[in-house]
Amino acid sequence: MVLLKFIFIAFIVFLVTPLNARCPHKPDNPCKNGGAPLKGYFCGRGASHVDCLSTHECIIAPDDTYAVCCPRAQSSEKPGSCPNPSTGIGSCLAKCSTDSDCPDAQKCCGNCPRDCVQPV
Repeated sequence: MVLLKFIFIAFIVFLVTPLNARCPHKPDNPCKNGGAPLKGYFCGRGASHVDCLSTHECIIAPDDTYAVCCPRAQSSEKPGSCPNPSTGIGSCLAKCSTDSDCPDAQKCCGNCPRDCVQPV
């Protein structure tokens, strides 16, 4: 009976361990500047999407495991405004997080997807 219990426990550990190893990991704090993400905001794609406040930016994991609103760094904001977002169907990629990720005068715009574009 003891041997049967041991085999059962070993089987469960064998099944669970590989699954746990493949689960994506959300960092404790995905905000680069150490600020805390806003509670209750999901700025990624989906029915529960909520735009970040103007003082915050959307940080989206490359594999869409999280999308949180983090405080904007004061010095990374470039002049100009983002053009009106285009709507489309496709994968939600975050090619930038802040304006400082973009070359020259380009700004990081959009929620899902986010990309470097020429400001208006």
